[in-house]
Amino acid sequence: MKFSNKTYLLQKKFILILILAITSGVTVHAQGITAKARMDSTKILLGDQIKLFLEVTHPKDVKVTFPALNKMLSQNLELIQKGKVEQSGAGNNLVKEAIELTVTSFDSGKHEIPPFYFKYSKGGITDSVKTNTLTLSVNSFKIDQKKGPTDIKSPYSASLTLKEILPYLLGIILLLSLIFFLLYAIPRRKKALPFLFKQEKPLDPPHIVALRELDHIKEEKPWEKEKIKEFYTETTDIIRNYIVRRFGVSALEQTSEETIKEFRKQRNLADEKSIEQLEQMLSLADLVKFAKYTPLPDDHTITLANAYFFILHTQIEEMKKPEIPVDDREGEEVEIR
Repeated sequence: MKFSNKTYLLQKKFILILILAITSGVTVHAQGITAKARMDSTKILLGDQIKLFLEVTHPKDVKVTFPALNKMLSQNLELIQKGKVEQSGAGNNLVKEAIELTVTSFDSGKHEIPPFYFKYSKGGITDSVKTNTLTLSVNSFKIDQKKGPTDIKSPYSASLTLKEILPYLLGIILLLSLIFFLLYAIPRRKKALPFLFKQEKPLDPPHIVALRELDHIKEEKPWEKEKIKEFYTETTDIIRNYIVRRFGVSALEQTSEETIKEFRKQRNLADEKSIEQLEQMLSLADLVKFAKYTPLPDDHTITLANAYFFILHTQIEEMKKPEIPVDDREGEEVEIR
């Protein structure tokens, strides 16, 4: 069957237009679609984990399907964790979609990761776009030829818990208690001493303390050293402390007048002569301390004598223990009637 030249030319033109149309359509759909793969590191140790990012950029009216991801992404690359697809604008009516993958490798050597394919479709036409190829170097651990394989890190001991050390702690406390008992408690018990605290020495009677302090003043004679005010202050302080301990009267907080009034109110505390001497002594001391009175030399002697007299005539008489007669008539027969 023969065709005219005109018919042949028409057929050839039609075929050429059809090819151009198909090619043009694919080009339009492929235009603006790019895929990319990248890693945050290209060198790892055996078993280390790295991040692998798959990204695709495409027009908004193009639907893109991410590649199916199996447990083994390639012969030497293992998928550990897959993130969610994140979408963001890329400008010029484009959209960028990306996914983050956590991967690892347990095979040492230099591994080539093949490209990943993204499928896309628009207007009933479906095609795909692939990412770039990646290379990952996986290094094994160095082995000492003399020592052989060694651990990555030296073993370390876990911290002890209270439950573990409690028996030892109680044992130490018990041992220390035993040592304390043997070296301290038993000797003190034999000596009749208190177990923990030192026994306080009993205080001397108030009149003994007061007389001892007055004797010290008499020996020092402060009035001869121009310490007149100090002499009267110290003397009356001794008397007031004696009154507090002996009679229970708050003489340290009271004025001289209040103290004398307390003695006159309670007649059983002291006789009239003692009260008069106390009043004379306190009144003269007040004049010296507060009115800047200059006493005569005899006043010093009288004041000290009044202090001695007041203490000696108001002191508590110590009870003497009656002596028990001892019958030394050994072996002597006694007639009982």
